[in-house]
Amino acid sequence: MFIDSKWSLGTGAGDEEDTKLRKYAVKAYCDILKDPVLPDVLEELAAWVLGEYGYLYGDHDAVIDYLCDLMERPHKSSDVRNWVSTALAKMVGFTA
Repeated sequence: MFIDSKWSLGTGAGDEEDTKLRKYAVKAYCDILKDPVLPDVLEELAAWVLGEYGYLYGDHDAVIDYLCDLMERPHKSSDVRNWVSTALAKMVGFTA
């Protein structure tokens, strides 16, 4: 698994394998976000993954709900809200 210089999550093994990895990452972060207390850096990473690849989850509304819940949590840094806002904008674009 790698994240390349263009901020893309992939395996390097080809499009099909990359898509599988991305779907897995989205599901994993949706599951992780069920925990009500997480470090800010993990929440930022989850927001980035969901914003980039949340459309692969199949249920766009569920991803948006996870992101909205994440937005409402208390954070030590305002950066988390910035990442979540960007992810929400991307996901809303996918549902339109």
